[in-house]
Order: sequence, then C-alpha cells, then structure tokens
Amino acid sequence: GDVPAEFTVALELCRSSAPIDTARCPEMRPEGETTREARVTPFALDATEVSISQFRRFIEAEGYESVAERTGEVVAFTPSGEARMAQGGYSWATPLGSGSSIEDAPNRPVTNIALEDAVAYCAWAGGRLPSEAEWEAAARDGSDAAFPWGAWDPSGPVWRGAEAPARRLAVSVDQAGGAGPGGHQGLAGNVREWVLTPEGAVLKGGSWNTVNPADLRISARLIVPGNAPGIDFGFRCATDLEVWP
Repeated sequence: GDVPAEFTVALELCRSSAPIDTARCPEMRPEGETTREARVTPFALDATEVSISQFRRFIEAEGYESVAERTGEVVAFTPSGEARMAQGGYSWATPLGSGSSIEDAPNRPVTNIALEDAVAYCAWAGGRLPSEAEWEAAARDGSDAAFPWGAWDPSGPVWRGAEAPARRLAVSVDQAGGAGPGGHQGLAGNVREWVLTPEGAVLKGGSWNTVNPADLRISARLIVPGNAPGIDFGFRCATDLEVWP
C-alpha cells in the first residue's frame, strides 16, 4: 500500500489529469490502501496478462463454461465509477457483447472473467493466481514508485485518458506498455487483474475503462462483491519457484 502522503499526490493527479469532472475525484483515502507488511516467498509472475487465444485453448481442452456464460451478466463501470450489472451476451468469446468476435484480436487480454474462471485457468496452466503482495512486489521491485514505470506518464498505460485513441481500449497483451522494472507489460491499464488477499480477492492495476489515473497506481485496488465477471476483468498467473540450498 501507499503511505498517507502519496494519497495527496494521487488526488492532485486526478484533479489535473482525469478526463472527468474533478468533482468526481475522491476526497478520502480508499479503504485497504494502508501500508502493510507481507511475507513473499520466491515466485515468478507472468510477463503479460492471459490472452484470448490462451484462454481459448483452456476452454477447448477442458470443456469449461465461464461464469459469464452461465449467468449472462457482467459488471460494467460507468464513467462516474458506478458499478452496474450488464446483460447483452458478454463473455470471453464475445468481449463487447452479442455480435462481437475474438477472431480479429486473439492476442488481446481475455475479459469478462470471474475469480473462479481465473483460478481454474491458472491451475490448468500449472500455476496459480498471484497474491496482492506478490503482484505489488513485482510491480515495485524494491522501489517506492507510485506506478510500475515510475513517475506518472499519461502515454504509458492503456486507459480512458490516453492521448492516442487506440490506447483507450484493450490492446494486445505484449503491447500494453507501462512496463514495470521486471518487464511485466500492462500491470497498470489494459485490464483489471484478479489477485488474492487473506480476506478474499481484489482487482489490481486499473484498465482501459479507468478514468482516474490515481486508480492506475500500484497500491490501488478495486473490491467487487462476490465472484462477478467484469467487462474489463482479466488476470495473469504466478508460479512458485523452487528454492535451492
């Protein structure tokens, strides 16, 4: 998490750079962003988010049916940050709803993913979901920077305020930009990523749908109720590393 002084910087960033009415910028430090200690054992975090083509191989191999396919509903956030349940045929295979296709963009990050979908894929792929502490450790690599790449740079992540229109919607996982010190692409922006905490799961990193740049910070987190898939929810996996004597 961040120290309290860093929230002041984040608030000013929202007021100066967010493509929204500044009255929508938060006035209080979000719950759960307090500085905390965590023990992290050796691990590796995937360099990119899981792509549509990777998830498709899992679906075809396992005959898996995602939560969005079963329920017909996903979470979508309005520009004001309000969460709403959306219907309209959203799933991993139809990321923008009925009639959309994945055939022209197989390397974009898979979306409309619920927690149990992410857990199932990572287990099939021989890994697991990262913890929030691991995700933050990979994004910081020992630094105290607010963003994976260091100081704020509006051209770095894929988000609603990006200067280039093409970077206001999800892009290929290997072109997500905003690389952290370990070379991980898309740790901020592109899609929100499921991670685990001792209290449950949260989403990290913001997404193409993020309007407040402060929500792209390493310490920022989004708590959603239950095991809901979301129109901009994706993930990446982690792997435990063997410790040699």
